Order: sequence, then structure tokens, then C-alpha cells
Amino acid sequence: MDYFSIILYRIRGRFAVYISPETHRNLRKIARLFNSKHHTTTSSLADSIISRHIETYRDILNDAFKEDDREFFEWLKEKRQDEDAEDRSV
Repeated sequence: MDYFSIILYRIRGRFAVYISPETHRNLRKIARLFNSKHHTTTSSLADSIISRHIETYRDILNDAFKEDDREFFEWLKEKRQDEDAEDRSV
């Protein structure tokens, strides 16, 4: 696979993502390099870079989500135990 087939594609549904002015300028410059031949927009370039990042670091991100979920469920378990103890004392 070449760079263009991996990175450059069009997107349809969109949501706003806020980035720094410097990053936006850089994305616009890169998108303009490919716009005439590949119809690349700043949004589609940002989308493909972010998607590629998520794909590349999927295992690390999944581990982080699992740890976050584990911490949340421990907190929830403790909260329920505290509420049960409070109910029993009433």
C-alpha cells in the first residue's frame, strides 16, 4: 500500500475537533499538496491521521480503557458498599 491509499480519503459525516492554529496551518499545507490529484481536504487529512494513530496504538489504548474501566468499577463497588452500609445503619 502506498501513502495515498492509506492516508488520503474522503469523509462524509463530520464532527468538530478543535486544534491549534499552527497544526491547522500545517494540515492545510499538506492537504493542498494532494488536493488537485486526490481531492484531499484538511478535514479528511486530519480524520485519516487520527484514525491511523488509533489503529497503530489500539493495544495501548485498549489497555488504558481497561484500566480506566477497572478503576471506575472499583469506585462503583466501593460506593455501593458505602450506600449499603449506610442503609443498614438507618
